[in-house]
Parts: sequence; C-alpha cells; structure tokens
Amino acid sequence: MKIAYIVDTSATLTHKTKEENIYRLPFNTYNASGVLQKVTDSKQLEKIQNNNIDGQKSYVEPTPGSYRDLYQALEKKGYTHLFVIPQSKKLSISHKNAEYASRYLNLDIKVIDVDEFNLSSTDVLSFLVEDKKVQENINRIIIDFSVLTDLIRTAITNI
Repeated sequence: MKIAYIVDTSATLTHKTKEENIYRLPFNTYNASGVLQKVTDSKQLEKIQNNNIDGQKSYVEPTPGSYRDLYQALEKKGYTHLFVIPQSKKLSISHKNAEYASRYLNLDIKVIDVDEFNLSSTDVLSFLVEDKKVQENINRIIIDFSVLTDLIRTAITNI
C-alpha cells in the first residue's frame, strides 16, 4: 500500500506537511495582461477570491483533467491510495472536479469534503499526516475510507 495526499492551492503546506507523498495542484488566475498564471500561495488565492469584480471570478480551479492527469501519474509511480483534500465546496468547484476525475480510474481515491469537518484543507491535511491514531490505522489496515473519516472526526472532536 502506497499513499499520496493531494491538495490544491488553498492548502498551506507547513514544514510538517512538506513530504514527498504530498502533491499540490495550483489554482490559476489572470494577470493584468490577461495571461493565465499559477497561484502558488494560499494567501494569494484568498486575496484573489475575495476581490471578485462585479461578481465575476478571476481564478480557475484545478480542472477534472488536471486531477485525472495527476491521479494517473501517481498510479504510474506505484501509489495505490489517494487522499484528495480540495478547497471547500462553498468556495470553489475544486472538490467537484477532483471527485469527477476520480470516477474513471481503478485507484482507491477518497475526495475529502472539508466542510464535513468545518475545517480548512490545511487542517484536514495536518490531521491525516500528523495524527498518530489516524496514521496507525492507515498503516495497519487496507483503507476503509468510512472508518478513516470517523477517525478524523474523532481526532477533531478531541481538540
């Protein structure tokens, strides 16, 4: 069993979460010249999302195709289980795109709804990679995602 974690630009990677099995898909935005460029920082993304002009968004979430391409690349690297932690459904369609792309592959892919935990993608990622109980169960069993979701919920409740 080989596990990878996937986040989008909404997640801030800390020194504890900067591991080789954590992958990040960027949001994109248009610069002043109208050229699409990557948003690489969660604070920059937050600023862009808060500054919509006339209700028009000025950013583009990772597409289903970009998620699919990453899933396939990770499968070629030998990963068997993917945890995808996109931005809240309330803020973008990154979650929907991640979920849509996961339907067409034969990998165990769990797209985690951060709204279910009322946390940010940064916080959920931290629980997945840092919480000892979660890690023990990930490493001990073939992943039953519903059990894992319950473990995360329990860890969060104990804060």
